[in-house]
Amino acid sequence: MIRLLARPRPVPFSSKILRRDLRASVTDGSCYSLMVGLGETYFGAFFIAAGIGNFSIGLLATLPILLGSVLQMITPWGIRRLGSYRAWAVLGAGLQAASLLVLAGLCWMQQTGFWTILTVMVLYWGSSMAVGPAWNTWMEFVIPRAIRTRFLSSRMRICQFCLLVAVCAGGLLLRNADQALMVFAGLFLAAGMLRLISSTLLGKHTEQPHWLANHQQLALQAGADSGLGASIRQTVPFFVAIQFAVYISGPFFTPFMLRGKGMDYGAFMLLIVLGYAGRVLTLHWASEVARRWGPGRLLWLGTLGLIPLSGLWVFHHWYLALVLIQLIGGVAWGFYELAVSLVFIERIPGHLRARVLSVFGVMNGLAMVGGSLIGGWIVFAMGSSLNGFLMVFVLSSVVRCCALGLFPRAIFDQAAPQRISIAENLGVATPHVNGRPLVRPFTILPDANRPEDGIPADEIHDAGRLDGSMAIAEEPVLTVRPARSA
Repeated sequence: MIRLLARPRPVPFSSKILRRDLRASVTDGSCYSLMVGLGETYFGAFFIAAGIGNFSIGLLATLPILLGSVLQMITPWGIRRLGSYRAWAVLGAGLQAASLLVLAGLCWMQQTGFWTILTVMVLYWGSSMAVGPAWNTWMEFVIPRAIRTRFLSSRMRICQFCLLVAVCAGGLLLRNADQALMVFAGLFLAAGMLRLISSTLLGKHTEQPHWLANHQQLALQAGADSGLGASIRQTVPFFVAIQFAVYISGPFFTPFMLRGKGMDYGAFMLLIVLGYAGRVLTLHWASEVARRWGPGRLLWLGTLGLIPLSGLWVFHHWYLALVLIQLIGGVAWGFYELAVSLVFIERIPGHLRARVLSVFGVMNGLAMVGGSLIGGWIVFAMGSSLNGFLMVFVLSSVVRCCALGLFPRAIFDQAAPQRISIAENLGVATPHVNGRPLVRPFTILPDANRPEDGIPADEIHDAGRLDGSMAIAEEPVLTVRPARSA
């Protein structure tokens, strides 16, 4: 680990080194996706198995993300202090793995009190969210623009398959478990080991010393001018308002299904998979909308689809209705998340990305905690009754509708990204029960104005022929990772 944290040294470029980086990235992304599917996906179910109350579940689903986003604010300083994107990413991934291993030990010893779990969750989210800005900026240099689209498209498919396998495996193990906490101990142990492998592979990626120096020079030249357009300044309040509205109901979907309705883990797992499948299947369709009419109209359509979703859970008596809602929800969240990613990636300069997204993460964390406190208070005041949950779901839809008043009209003036193959370039690692708002967009888009970094065309061709096989960005550009939401 100490060697992996060392400052980068100049490495002469060769197609052999590029091939090694691409292989390491594919395996890293696969291990990361398996970790998410086995561990992060089932955090909400674990809270229930640990006997955490409904109000406290809302806090566990949001408060660690807020505290983690505050810790994420040190990311720009940490990168400068270590003098390396790679070292910071490896350190964060290692701490994330450690948090999962600690969680596995707590499950094994059945020491699953609220404050203990909260402490571990803060470490998990803080370390995970700190990796994102560094990883995305770093990969912009590692993967040459000439092969980036094809490579990320292939990697996306591999990681999505790994994620789906992990989600199904976790659900089946929990469904047949006599002692759920023991199964969670095994799941978190496996997830932690996979993240350790992932962090080791991150350390095998190439990093040149001048990459960080170039971005630091650009930041100094920019000075106080953020270079952010009106669409970003107007869009951020809207995104935060949607986050607040979603989290009035979001943290309480899992306790409603598993505790309120007594749904078994197998049926619950199917809902997770369907929500994810609906999102993946709509990715190409959403990208066509973005190409033709720009991210503004894509965001508008996605938001309209999000408004009624939580309110539709009043039809919870029919499982077929839940299945349809999940598929529809996947489509709506696919539109919304792709639009969010395009707005932020296109409008935030690379040298400002870590700082801007760190601040944005804190704002979203505050919105999430505020929404969950309101929803938790309603559920608690009504004795965790069925009507209390349903009131929270309907209220969330009403607030989402009110948030439309903040919709940024300036975003409609943003040109459609004519030169970007969006469907092949963007994807998300995390499944969602009814969408994960403002999650994990996804990877860096090709910079059409940047040269090929001096890489010979024949070497790029050889490297791209190797195994253009990658899937989602291993870490998000937006670093808010909400819990499953209704």
